[in-house]
Amino acid sequence: FGRNESDFFVQCEGGIGHYNGINFDLVYNIEERFGIVDGIVFENDVFFMGFFIDSFKFFFIHGNSNK
Repeated sequence: FGRNESDFFVQCEGGIGHYNGINFDLVYNIEERFGIVDGIVFENDVFFMGFFIDSFKFFFIHGNSNK
């Protein structure tokens, strides 16, 4: 999920990561096993819908740009 090949978010080990064209950082820590169902990125906001694999409980994440 992202704006272009130098600005995107991915599910990774331990949470959600962001690549800014130079570095990859974990930006949201999730300790349980999880899956991301969908996401959308706007100019200053990002939203993800996911679920915890073991309990199958769904969650929403909203993030803001810190620019």
